[in-house]
Amino acid sequence: MSVKVLLPRSLAKYCDGSSEQLCQPGSLAAIVDELVGRFPSLASRIWDDGQLRSHLLLFHDGEPVPREAFGRLTLVDGQQLRVVFLAGGG
Repeated sequence: MSVKVLLPRSLAKYCDGSSEQLCQPGSLAAIVDELVGRFPSLASRIWDDGQLRSHLLLFHDGEPVPREAFGRLTLVDGQQLRVVFLAGGG
């Protein structure tokens, strides 16, 4: 049983170069904790004072996850979580 986590290349380089990680199903916090446990250098790149960094967006099975839903999000076997960078411009 696993959840597929897809990471952008800029984060994958901190995960032995792999942009696809398999994690145990659970809450968003548990999944992130599992990733950080495997790849400690990832922590400062995704968390900021216990919150997901503001320039990152999450998609759960292709649907955007609003920030206010982060605490309620639980993923089950076979689901997918994609992490993307918010594009800036000017």
